[in-house]
Amino acid sequence: MGLRKFTEYGAALRTDITIRTNDLLFISKSIIKQFDAEQAEYVVLYIDEDSYLAGIEFFKEKPDTDWRKISKEKAGVTINIAPLLRFFGIKKLDKKFIMNIKQEEKKLVFSLKGIRLHAKKDKI
Repeated sequence: MGLRKFTEYGAALRTDITIRTNDLLFISKSIIKQFDAEQAEYVVLYIDEDSYLAGIEFFKEKPDTDWRKISKEKAGVTINIAPLLRFFGIKKLDKKFIMNIKQEEKKLVFSLKGIRLHAKKDKI
């Protein structure tokens, strides 16, 4: 095998998601590609209150209700999930959280259980 140009830099290879301290959920381009969502502009959020799970479904066209707009970044996309965090009692993060994902049907699913345990107790 000969040399080929290396183009796989930084977060583009990540297969996990990050919730930043400003309540933005970052999803890398590699995950977006995995979900065939490169053209997506909107998401719908899902929750499982009993299991502290959250899910995201990607859409190219604006869904009828309850959608969130995606913000594009160089290495991926961000989604403001502040209302979802507040719903689970998470009011202020003092550090970013990196989480694994799984795929259920067309949804990207992740757990908020660990975040809830580590969020500032005086802020919850």
